[in-house]
Amino acid sequence: IIGSEGTLAIITSATFRITHKKSHTGTIYIPLHNKKDLEVCIREAKNKGGEKMFLYDETFMQLAQKYRQGMVPFFSETPYVLALTFSGKSEASLQEKIESYLKKIPVEAFTIKYVSGIELFETITEKGFLFSLCEDYTRGAFSIYSGLNDLVVTSPQIKEALLDIENYLHKKGLPHILTGAIDVGNISIALLFDKHNEHYGDTLLRVTQDICAIIKEYKGGVSMSSGEGLMRTPF
Repeated sequence: IIGSEGTLAIITSATFRITHKKSHTGTIYIPLHNKKDLEVCIREAKNKGGEKMFLYDETFMQLAQKYRQGMVPFFSETPYVLALTFSGKSEASLQEKIESYLKKIPVEAFTIKYVSGIELFETITEKGFLFSLCEDYTRGAFSIYSGLNDLVVTSPQIKEALLDIENYLHKKGLPHILTGAIDVGNISIALLFDKHNEHYGDTLLRVTQDICAIIKEYKGGVSMSSGEGLMRTPF
């Protein structure tokens, strides 16, 4: 295995298991009027088999409505939306899993939007979608910093870590998108920055240090994936 810091190992044999493609999938979009409800929603998603999550806010919805109309589920006068994906062996088991989850969260079921499949979810969480939306809005003046991908905490602590990161970014007034995998405790953050600002580099460094410090408080770490090991070593 060749890593970004050298040769890590030599594989002489390997055995792996192939899983069947998930033919029955669905995504629910949950409007959150109180950020405190986020903790319950994430905890129960972990307990009820939720797989991927995507948290977006009112600003993201408004931008998508203007530049990608109809692509992002829209909720009026809603500060946050949590998107969760589920899968099942059959359509019945998928619906049962989702219904079981909805009974455990403090959100009225009739306000929640359900979309069959995960194709829409995967489209709006792609970096390319975020980059193009940012480019259209700022006409190239702003850029997305994605150097805070693949942050990892133990899955039972992901809800607390997410809330701490969310509070930090809001206090700093930084537009952002949070995504992650509930079952493995993976968190990725995309930040919107003015790349022409003279303090651009200093701000990026300070924010990266602060976010990594939060992750360390939860005994987490920073993945060295995508050949970024040397770049991330200081953190």
